[in-house]
Amino acid sequence: MKNTNFLDSIKKPVDDLIPTLEDIFLKKAPVLPKGFVDFIVGVLPILTLIIAVFSLVAVLGFVGVVTGVHIMYSALSFGLGQSTIFLLVDTLLMLFITYLSFKAYKPLSKKQKKGWYLMYYVTMLGLVFDIVMFDWVNLIISGLVGFYLLFQIKERYN
Repeated sequence: MKNTNFLDSIKKPVDDLIPTLEDIFLKKAPVLPKGFVDFIVGVLPILTLIIAVFSLVAVLGFVGVVTGVHIMYSALSFGLGQSTIFLLVDTLLMLFITYLSFKAYKPLSKKQKKGWYLMYYVTMLGLVFDIVMFDWVNLIISGLVGFYLLFQIKERYN
């Protein structure tokens, strides 16, 4: 029996979706003009870095506020409820998305396939985040737009 870790067990089904998503967002969807694809590929590394910095600041601020609120809540109610688990999952998910975004900067700058894959995982985790937050509108919009743009630029990464 092959020894696999938790991340590998999640990664395989997510990677198995790529051909299906490629069929939908690359083969069946309208193709973006070459100039626009070049523009996206050119600005994506710096845009990813900027968003990662703002995300890190937001997550750290959020952690501070949540910690203070939960200390007050636990003092008043003599315990932490399900909201603590929900906020912990939410915060850890955002931290992981931010980490992957920082990690994607260098390979995106070098137009390496690894950078594209990291952005694919960021997009997938963003959808999980939207589900956890019950943000159905953002789930649909960010999923459609994110995957469309991501698969339109995929061939530019080696």
